[in-house]
Amino acid sequence: MGRLILLLGFAILSFTSLVRAQKINAVKIIPSIGDTFYRSVVRDQINESYLEQNKYRFWNFNNLSTPFTIAELYESPRKGKYFKYFPEATLVLLKINGEESYYHKKGGELRCVGEVISCSFTKSGFIVGKYSPARLVIPGSFKIGDRYQNNVILSFALGKDEVIGKDNFMPFGSDSIMVKINFVQNATFNDYGWLLINGERHEVMKITSGIYSLLSTQVKASKNAKWKDIRISPTTLPDELQRMISSSQWQETEFFTEKYRGPFFSYIKRNEDITEIIFQNRNLTETEFIKYKDSSILLYPNPTYGDIYLDFLNMPRGDYRMEVYNIIGKKLIYKDFTLSTNSYQQLDLSTLKKGTYIYSITDQNNRKIITRRLSIISL
Repeated sequence: MGRLILLLGFAILSFTSLVRAQKINAVKIIPSIGDTFYRSVVRDQINESYLEQNKYRFWNFNNLSTPFTIAELYESPRKGKYFKYFPEATLVLLKINGEESYYHKKGGELRCVGEVISCSFTKSGFIVGKYSPARLVIPGSFKIGDRYQNNVILSFALGKDEVIGKDNFMPFGSDSIMVKINFVQNATFNDYGWLLINGERHEVMKITSGIYSLLSTQVKASKNAKWKDIRISPTTLPDELQRMISSSQWQETEFFTEKYRGPFFSYIKRNEDITEIIFQNRNLTETEFIKYKDSSILLYPNPTYGDIYLDFLNMPRGDYRMEVYNIIGKKLIYKDFTLSTNSYQQLDLSTLKKGTYIYSITDQNNRKIITRRLSIISL
């Protein structure tokens, strides 16, 4: 009898949870002015088992390493530096490295109208990209089984006077170049359940997308001339643009929940490998916390088996050197690298033996920026 009551109780609890999870279908999860997006990025090797939902409809991401969390701010579009390029925008996300994303909210939908991306090949240090048509980010309403498609072109127009650097990619005799990246996304709201992270359970709706990109370019010989199609090799483009088209096809999975504005959790999978996980993290006591205007250099994982990442957040472009010392101050190795964008560097320190070390990072003016401890562990 007791066993029957227990089974009935479990069935009622499961049905109640199922009904609650279905509420997500009707929840408005559109960001508003004043909202903060606490973004954590994970670039460690991701265990494929995370991707599978268990029999209790849980996705378990509790063991993810989260070395830092960035606070980015949704604001009135006029707070953005590049608002004049996006007069139709009703919202701007002020991002790390001075980057900005502009959105338009209408009829319960959120669409992205353009992106401002940091780069090394323009005088301003940024390029402005416009979506045509605006890219759908969050539909007004959805339920399991719904599908939608984005077929948009992100365009960057640059004049020859704006482009700098020895690797100038402007075709000879051209006054301006238009780089167009056509993104085609087919998305399906295909599952629901519960996602575990930071020891908390979140009811989520899962959206899976297949995405591919195509590159096209146009040039004109003078400011008043017409645009003409031209074919150029992607390898001649700057690194920042190459990365946007480095993989012609990939998958993106997003999880939405009623507690957070926008995608709560997402990951990108390229060539069967998960390359990045981004999620909204409120557990700020367990991670290094950085506001979107802060500058910092972060090394992770630490301890490490040998491979490390260095994240340069709001640091200037230029040459850097990492030096590693033993505990008595003897220099063991050094690594030189050039930071062409405000991004991250991956380094291999597997030649070091197991133990504790000191590392320092200096800039191109030989100014020491940080000095900290590093632990190497063995497999």
